[in-house]
Amino acid sequence: MWQDGGRIKTSLPVVVEQIDLEHGDFITSMDFVMEKEALVAGTSNGHLLLYNVDDNATETVGRVEGGVKCISPSPDGDLLAVVTGFGQILVMTHDWDLLYETSIEEPTEEIDVKGSSTAFDDILVKDIVSWNTILLAYGMNGWASKALQVQEETVASGVYPDKVSFTGLLMTCSHSGLIDKGRALLKSMSDYGLSPDVDHVTCVVDMLGRAGYLKEAREVANLYLGKDSMTISSD
Repeated sequence: MWQDGGRIKTSLPVVVEQIDLEHGDFITSMDFVMEKEALVAGTSNGHLLLYNVDDNATETVGRVEGGVKCISPSPDGDLLAVVTGFGQILVMTHDWDLLYETSIEEPTEEIDVKGSSTAFDDILVKDIVSWNTILLAYGMNGWASKALQVQEETVASGVYPDKVSFTGLLMTCSHSGLIDKGRALLKSMSDYGLSPDVDHVTCVVDMLGRAGYLKEAREVANLYLGKDSMTISSD
């Protein structure tokens, strides 16, 4: 039982051993993890604690930068989302492997899209670097349809997209919520003799995670990176 000023806030049908925290540290969020049949708690200093009711024991299972703001397990208990004080969402498996991370707030840096477009039009012979530059300018500034149009124009001009092109396209789909298009783009890389690397898989995992497809995000990571390569981060 936990008391504050003599008033009972919460009671449990078990006696919980006192958890020794660092000076100034305190529990900010907790929830029940079905897979572990235990309570998971986060602290202001970023500690992730697991309390096993049967054993009446607490262990530290991890630590995140910026402190823990909120903990939320998925409905099936298979995954765990942790919101940090740095504005990151970390999605983990029940074995504490980091599946992916993403920012809550998007970066505010902008590119001069009109200026980039004008400069691009002035280029007489456009190579893949030129096409990728304008694709990224459109995609990173919310002009998803323009970025996808650039891909079509690139192929039509006889220049095939490279891995940088697909990174830009998949990032565009992730930030614009174009889930089906992103899925199709990942599969289409083989049409150009390309194999997805960590950057491409990260973009797709980020895209699926943002849309709530957490199970599919993990399946994509396992498929392309293998079950031993679960740690993926995305900006």
